[in-house]
Amino acid sequence: HKSEPVVQEKACETLGYLVRNRSIRLQVLQLEPIEMILGAMDSHPNQAKLQLRACGVIWFLAECQEVQLRLLRLDAGSKIVQAMKNHSHDEELLIQACAAFHRLALEEVNALTIRNLNVVKEIEKATENVPSSIPLRYHARKAKDIILRSSGRT
Repeated sequence: HKSEPVVQEKACETLGYLVRNRSIRLQVLQLEPIEMILGAMDSHPNQAKLQLRACGVIWFLAECQEVQLRLLRLDAGSKIVQAMKNHSHDEELLIQACAAFHRLALEEVNALTIRNLNVVKEIEKATENVPSSIPLRYHARKAKDIILRSSGRT
């Protein structure tokens, strides 16, 4: 059902609930869901709810360096940036995207990769587009701080 955005969105939503539990997250990772999630993002870039759910799953899956590296190798960063551009006023999506970038950038080498995607610029645009969102400002600040830390700029 790769061509059905609603099915893909519900799959990402279900994964999102499952991966919040650490022991279940480890089991889910054995099923190698990353390609499915990123494929859904590619196939349905204009489906805000699917993009929101996918960013949320990425946020929770990116707990360890091995998964972070795999996500970045499979271009998750660019897909999240595209979701932010396509849905630039969707507060929930922007929060999830910033949280995902914060988690992906925990390792300094990943922060460098992410910074090269001009993520900081997109995060700043997000806070300009939804200026009244305190949760967005919180997650945006955390993401920016960790992305910029390796360059000494904050």
